[in-house]
Amino acid sequence: MKRLLAAIPFVAFAYVLIGQPVLERLLPGPLNHKVVWPALFLLTIILAVIYRKELDLQRFKEPPLSLLLIFLCFAGASVFWAFSPPEAFKRWIAAAMAVTTIILPLTMREPKAQTLDRLFWIYVVAIFINAIFVLSEPSDGARGHTGYFYHKQYLGMCVSVAILLAGYMIAWRHRYIVPALITMAVSIWLIVEADSRAAMGFAILAPIIAFVTFIFGRQTKLSLGLVVSIIPISFMAFSLFVPNLAERLSFHVFGDPTFTGRTLIWDWVETQAAMKPWFGWGFHSFWFVPNSPSFTAPGFVSEMPSAHSGYLDLRLETGYIGIGLFLAYVVATLNALGRFGQDNPGRMFCFLSLYIYIMMMNLMESLWFTLFDPLWLLFLFLSASSLQREKAPHLVSPISEPEQSRKHRFPHSTIGAPRPKTRTHSLLA
Repeated sequence: MKRLLAAIPFVAFAYVLIGQPVLERLLPGPLNHKVVWPALFLLTIILAVIYRKELDLQRFKEPPLSLLLIFLCFAGASVFWAFSPPEAFKRWIAAAMAVTTIILPLTMREPKAQTLDRLFWIYVVAIFINAIFVLSEPSDGARGHTGYFYHKQYLGMCVSVAILLAGYMIAWRHRYIVPALITMAVSIWLIVEADSRAAMGFAILAPIIAFVTFIFGRQTKLSLGLVVSIIPISFMAFSLFVPNLAERLSFHVFGDPTFTGRTLIWDWVETQAAMKPWFGWGFHSFWFVPNSPSFTAPGFVSEMPSAHSGYLDLRLETGYIGIGLFLAYVVATLNALGRFGQDNPGRMFCFLSLYIYIMMMNLMESLWFTLFDPLWLLFLFLSASSLQREKAPHLVSPISEPEQSRKHRFPHSTIGAPRPKTRTHSLLA
C-alpha cells in the first residue's frame, strides 16, 4: 500500500497525458472532474493519513512548496472578490486537488521514485498511441495532425517533452538507449506531422538555454533562479532600444508579426487586467463564466478560452500580488534544482531543460493551474522532485577487488583506509 501512495502521482499524470484525451475521443463526458480526480485525491488523503510517518512534511517549509501553498491560499482568498465566486471556488478546489495528488506522495522518504525513468515510460506509451492515431487518420491539411489530442499544439508539447526525456536517456541512462532512440525517431516524425512550430522551436531552445544557464551558473557561482531571471530582464531592457522586438521575432519565426493573432488577444487582456491591477478578477474567474467580460471582446477574442499566455492570465486573475507570489515560487524551484543536481548533473540538466521548456510554452499558451494539461502536472513533479533525493545508481567501490581482499585478510593494513583529515581554511568553515 505504501508503494501505491508513491505511484499515485504517476497514475494521475498518465491519466491526464493519455487516459483523459483518449477517453474524450472515444467516450466524451465529464469523467475527469467528477470521478477520476476526486477519487485520486481521496485515495491520496487516506493513504497519506495511514502512512503519515513516512511523509517528510518538513519539505513544505522549504521555499518552493511553501511559496506554492502561499499562492494557493491567496488564490483561494480571491474567491471573495472574484467576478464569479461559484466558478472560482469550484476551479480552485480542482486545482488544490491536483496539487495535493501530485505533490503529497512525492514527499515520502521511502520508496523514492525514479521520477525521470517513470515519466519516460509514460511518454513512450503516449508517443506510440499517438503514432497509431496519426497513421490511422487522414491529415487535417495545412493544420497538421493532432494525434489523440484535440489540438496539434498539445501533440507538439507531448512530443517535445518525449524528445527531451529520450535525449536524457540516451546521454545518461544507457540501459534504456534502444527504446530511447526509437522514441526519439518516432517523436521527430510526429512533431513534423503535427506542424507545431512553437513547440518544436522551444524544444530546440530549451536544452540550449539550460546548458548555457548550467555552465554560467557554475562559473559564476550564481543561483539558477538568478541566472534564468537575467534572460527576461535582458529581453525587456533590449526591447527599450529596439521597438516591437517581440513582433519582429514573430515575423521571422512565423511569418506573422502577431504571433498568429496572439498579440491582438494580449492587447485586449491588458486593458482588462488594468481595471483590477493588484488583486485581479479572481482565480479562474474571467474566462467561460456566466456573463464573462470576455464576451464583450472584439472579434475572435470573444471566443477565446484564455489569454494564450500563462503569465498574463495569472496577472489578469490574481493581479500583481498573485503573479509576484507565483514568480517567487518559480525562482525558488530553480534554486532548489541547482542544489538537487549537485550529486547528479545529468539529471539536473534534464530537469532544467524541462523546466525552461514549460516556462517558455507559457509565453504562448495558458498552462499554469490547468487541470487537464500535462505540462502543469509535470511542473509540479519538478517542484516536488527538486526537494527529493532519488535512489542513486549502484556505484562500484573505489577500492579495487585485490585491495578489498587484502584489507579483509589484513584488517590493520592502511590500504584503502581513509586519509586523516587535515586542517583547511574555508570561507564556508
